[in-house]
Order: sequence, then C-alpha cells, then structure tokens
Amino acid sequence: MAKPATLGKSTRTPKFIVPSWSVPTGVSAASTTRVGGFSVGPFASFNLGTHVGDRLAHVEANRHLLAEHLDLPGTPYWLEQVHGSEALYVDAASVNTGDNNKIALPVADAAWTDQPN
Repeated sequence: MAKPATLGKSTRTPKFIVPSWSVPTGVSAASTTRVGGFSVGPFASFNLGTHVGDRLAHVEANRHLLAEHLDLPGTPYWLEQVHGSEALYVDAASVNTGDNNKIALPVADAAWTDQPN
C-alpha cells in the first residue's frame, strides 16, 4: 500500500486491541480504535471508512497507518460496518481482487477467510 503523499510523514500511532489467545503461526487478529489517526471532527481520528463522508485523503492516510503498524501482508478486504452481527466469508476469488475500495462495499461487521494472505 503506497503512502498517501498529501499528508506527509506521520508520527501518529494508532491504538489497537489485540487479543491474548494462542493461535497457529500465520493467524492474527486486531481491532482498531478511534485513536491515532488523521481524521477530524465527527470522524476523529482513526476513521477507516470511505463511505461515511470523511475526507478521502484522511482515510487513505489512516489506512496506510493501519497497514504500516500491523505489518499487513496485503490490502484489507474493506466492509461497510453497520454494527450488526453479520460476518462475511471472503473466498479465494475475493481475496485476490486486490483493493475492493473501488467497488460497492459489502455490508457486514466482520470478515474471515481460510485463504492465505
């Protein structure tokens, strides 16, 4: 994921909730918080959603921070979070499409896969 050039170098540090359970090698989990990003106003500060009205430059910078701080192997599969109970299975075809930010986002509150990276 390329670093957004419009906001420059960041010294911001997002805060994550990381579970403390035993998992096999290659499995990890983290939940984001609203702390440590670029967004302002009602989106302050670590908003990752492009569908809520936040400035795209802020969201892109926040997404870069996410990838950088969690050392992600690729671009996350983005969702339109609705605070419900739907968990979406992401199959191999979906995982390999790259950045799904260019399409209508699936509506769900979690995504999971058994596909590598």
